[in-house]
Amino acid sequence: MRPFSVCSFWCVPARTHAGNLDEARLIFDKLLTSTCRLGLYAGQTSHNAEQLGHFPQAFTRLSLTTVGLDLDCALG
Repeated sequence: MRPFSVCSFWCVPARTHAGNLDEARLIFDKLLTSTCRLGLYAGQTSHNAEQLGHFPQAFTRLSLTTVGLDLDCALG
């Protein structure tokens, strides 16, 4: 994963459009499990999955939704 949560989600369509659907789905599935116990995404995530920073939900949730839809369309 990348340090900024929203950027981590942006890796999924990059892999999807490059034709790496299995890798895109793996990244997306891993990101779905990277929330805190309240279901929130931290602004940043360390390399050992520790949540850092505040919880800016708007951009992260928007990325989650659009990336999920994009991946779903690509998978058919």
